[in-house]
Amino acid sequence: MGAKSLLVPIILMIAMNGYAQTEDSLKTYDLKKVVVTGSRNPRLLSKTPEVMHVVTAHEIEELNVSSTGEILEYLTGVNIESGTGSGYPQRSIVSLDAFPANYTLVMVDGIRLLTEHMHTGQNIDIIPPENIERIEVIKGAASAQYGSDAMGGIVNIITKKAEHRVESSVGLSVSSYETYNSTISLRAPVNKNVSLSTFSSYEQSAGIPILAPAHRVGQMGYNKFSTMNHLNWDISARSSLSSNLYFAQNSMQFRGDNLHGRMLLSSIDYNHQLDEHLYGTARLKYSHWDAEQSTENNGYFNSEVYFNWEGIKNNITTFGVDFRSMNFERAAVLEKSQDGMGAFLQNEIELDRMSFLLALRFDKVDDLKTIIAPKTAVMLQVNEKLRLRASFGRGFHAPSLMELYEEGYGHSGRSYRFGNPELQPEYSLTSTFSVEYLPVENLQFLVHSYYNTISDMITPIYGGIWEENPDSTTIIDKWVRTNIHEAEIYGLETTIRYFLDDHFLLEGGYNYAENQNRSTGGQLPYYPGESFFSKLIFRYNLTSWHHLSSFISWRATKNRSAWNWMPESSEDYENPDGLVTALKDYQLLNIGFKLTYRGKYSYFVNAGNLLAQDIQKLDDSFTEIDGEATWKVGFLINF
Repeated sequence: MGAKSLLVPIILMIAMNGYAQTEDSLKTYDLKKVVVTGSRNPRLLSKTPEVMHVVTAHEIEELNVSSTGEILEYLTGVNIESGTGSGYPQRSIVSLDAFPANYTLVMVDGIRLLTEHMHTGQNIDIIPPENIERIEVIKGAASAQYGSDAMGGIVNIITKKAEHRVESSVGLSVSSYETYNSTISLRAPVNKNVSLSTFSSYEQSAGIPILAPAHRVGQMGYNKFSTMNHLNWDISARSSLSSNLYFAQNSMQFRGDNLHGRMLLSSIDYNHQLDEHLYGTARLKYSHWDAEQSTENNGYFNSEVYFNWEGIKNNITTFGVDFRSMNFERAAVLEKSQDGMGAFLQNEIELDRMSFLLALRFDKVDDLKTIIAPKTAVMLQVNEKLRLRASFGRGFHAPSLMELYEEGYGHSGRSYRFGNPELQPEYSLTSTFSVEYLPVENLQFLVHSYYNTISDMITPIYGGIWEENPDSTTIIDKWVRTNIHEAEIYGLETTIRYFLDDHFLLEGGYNYAENQNRSTGGQLPYYPGESFFSKLIFRYNLTSWHHLSSFISWRATKNRSAWNWMPESSEDYENPDGLVTALKDYQLLNIGFKLTYRGKYSYFVNAGNLLAQDIQKLDDSFTEIDGEATWKVGFLINF
């Protein structure tokens, strides 16, 4: 990439999105007031040494997004891919710092998210955006804190909870493709010790128009019911109990059938203050996903006990153990289970101008050798205008039951995928460095760079003809998962945010990434290329009772491609270049307006894809969305 290619987007992109976000004002908000929980302990965003994006509920409401995936499209270093889904066709998976999306651990209030196509990444669109308080995105390996699958980073979705007063809302929207969405919520203290939060939504749609894959054209309709519930009980001055129960059921139109997919996320947390400096937490968590389309039945149980000790000034030590058990069954995978346990130690040090995080974790999964994952991160506040962050960590992914035991699975054609019981864990080494600079009060700059490697990468390799093909009249090619490749990933992202005055916010960003399979010279399963975004937000008080807000956003991607394990029959299977599918460049232009009356009644209208461009995606199978402008109108009443 030449210097000219770098300079043009840096000059054009305006506004900073991510590491510090606005709340109720267009002015730069005080980082000292923003609290994040990504490292298990609540701490100020300004003091955390980890590289993080934080998106607040206020920003989500500002954009009136239709899906959770749309929220993250305005963050640099974050790429959203999608497909047709096998349980819920509205699909967004998250790639962080050019890692394939299956290396991102996605949690909802600390509970692991399970959805369809788990081998390509978790579908965050199943979580309704209307009930999100904030989204924390942690860059770099986080296996030292959360174990397997956090090789590239973490997305932790925090839902809205009751505070000190009763809050309730009712919302309704209508949008393109005969899509109707309704929501209702209630968050209230029951008494001085108990609070309850509940949220429900229902959505039905004829589905987006697609041009590919051919067997799903005209078959993207669905309906979805979601409910999210939280209970908190302060048992005493020293102890509390909380529980979460989230459920979603989808009915898909596919091949003329109504096929269901169901998600359950649940947890029970007990917190107790043992003495002045020692706090204990016990958590039981269970996640479940099943889908009739793929005969998938997937369960994940996790129990953990950990302690926080604050006996040394400016120091928090966290240590604990956890146990997890996974059960999995899917088409071409007989029911299997996998058990694991881990022990972890983390130390956080907070000084006036510096903070540190040191973490170490030991994991034992079934018969695999013990896995060690360390991490260190540091933040240096050079002065009031300049902040530096750096991290280095080791991530790992223990082979999943699908990767181990799948026996002949294919979408169409002659290519079928197979597991390999001899697989060993994959490992990543991630290093990040970021510079955050505020030269004047209303201007912020951020530059973030990263270099990552993957060793023992699990990749489907052509394994010849399937000799035991149950349909002996058809030639089936075997693609067998193998620990064979070494890979490297590196990139640069830069963002700028500028407050023109009390009414205008202009922001934007540019992202450039490279990845390479060092064993073959080819690319990894997903190559994000370059992306640009910009967004202008305008807010104005028309009267003391009427408030107008509007936005216009633009996003462009170029040079994307995806490694497809299902090559055309004419391709040379031994040639890695023959497996790459180039994806069309596209630009996405959206606009929206919202009028709020007395802070309680909001009416909005959005228009999307105004350039009417086709959008190509590829996670598990190639998908092309028919380009046409879309619309959405609705209202929200807060009581």
